[in-house]
Amino acid sequence: MNGVIFLPSLYGFVAWFVTYLVYVASVLPWDPVGVEVHLLFILQIGMFLSSTVVFALLYRRAAAGRSRRVWVVPPAWMVFGLHVIGFAGIAKFVLDFSPYLENGFLSALMNDSSTIRALGSSMTSVGTQISYIGWLAIGISVCYKRPKKVLLAVSLFQLLANFVFIDRTRPVWIMFAALLCFMCTRERIDGLRVFRSFAVLGLGFVGIFVGIAVWSGKMGEGLFDSSVNPLVGSLYLYLTAGFAYFGHMLQVEPSPDYFFPERVFAPMLTVLHSLGLSGAPPSQILDFYEMPFPSNVGTALEPFYRDGGIIFVLFGILVHSFGFDFLGRWLLKSANAASVYAWATLCFCNVIGFFTPKIGNFPVWLFLVIGVGAAVVSMALRGSGGAR
Repeated sequence: MNGVIFLPSLYGFVAWFVTYLVYVASVLPWDPVGVEVHLLFILQIGMFLSSTVVFALLYRRAAAGRSRRVWVVPPAWMVFGLHVIGFAGIAKFVLDFSPYLENGFLSALMNDSSTIRALGSSMTSVGTQISYIGWLAIGISVCYKRPKKVLLAVSLFQLLANFVFIDRTRPVWIMFAALLCFMCTRERIDGLRVFRSFAVLGLGFVGIFVGIAVWSGKMGEGLFDSSVNPLVGSLYLYLTAGFAYFGHMLQVEPSPDYFFPERVFAPMLTVLHSLGLSGAPPSQILDFYEMPFPSNVGTALEPFYRDGGIIFVLFGILVHSFGFDFLGRWLLKSANAASVYAWATLCFCNVIGFFTPKIGNFPVWLFLVIGVGAAVVSMALRGSGGAR
């Protein structure tokens, strides 16, 4: 079990399997979808399980050598500098948004947070991108064998400061990745105990997710009749909306007659667009469908379908299972804290994939580029004898 808990596919399997069972239970009447849609969901779950079985032995061997591994963690002053960059991004975001909020940012945050979220759909701030460095700083801060109390305190403050974005997945992503980084860099772990702990913490993550939804006014009041508690109904919709949206999308949107991965490779196209070398990628904020409940999240498979149809969806299923497990093992072999955070990011993409796609998000690409680069450097230094 100690090796299996490092597999990105394991997290995908558990999250998709549980939420898909909730979806097919039909607690609330989503519009029906075709058999082929269910087959794609079952295939994704099956590929998660298959990849877990195939890679289990390789990850178990890697886990067996963890106690002898020397983890490459930056000096504390450097990690503190990453925290400062993260705080600077948050400050930039607040300063950019404040002029457009009638009573100021703090008043909107405390009394009408939905205005901040609504404003974010019509304008952007470079502070949002800069703030992601703070996430990385939190993940690295928990990788030290001997905890750095100052860095842990700064990490807690960094986490709390990220709530100003009124983003439901942001705090869950930060905490999930940090917990995985902490777990991965311990010398001894009880795999079964850790997995049980994550199951309990999962309820806490759902609570945070729902709490932010209540805070931002997105709990679905008016969607249900008097027999359905709005809190319970909204929770059910959040757990199952991705499946319903993806199925509806396949029924009403014809498969594209071209292949262009503009959603999967959105961060790269955004950079090229800023250089005048490409058109802008489509917005990652999806149009709403009424099914009959409104939703605009479509599982991790949505961008693959809109970029290349069913064939590309099948490729996406392979990427999220065997592809992520292969890359995750390579990242962990480098024993570099930044690479561990990239691996944790892959795990989060799979665990949140039942709800929304993350593979085309800027922070995913940012953390993977940094993590792969750190892994290459660490392996090169070890190979040349420059690091022991």
